[in-house]
Amino acid sequence: MAGMNHSYCAGQLGHSVDIFQRTYSKWIDGEQNDREMDRWEATLVRTISKKTTE
Repeated sequence: MAGMNHSYCAGQLGHSVDIFQRTYSKWIDGEQNDREMDRWEATLVRTISKKTTE
């Protein structure tokens, strides 16, 4: 969330980058997850609207 390098943070914690990302991914992405969910929902709404007008 602070924009730090994942490999540096993983090393500080004694983790591999893979373990670090799997363990902390819900915190790493932070607000980006909210933006992605908004995009996903908007796409679903457009798709459903398009199908109902056909």
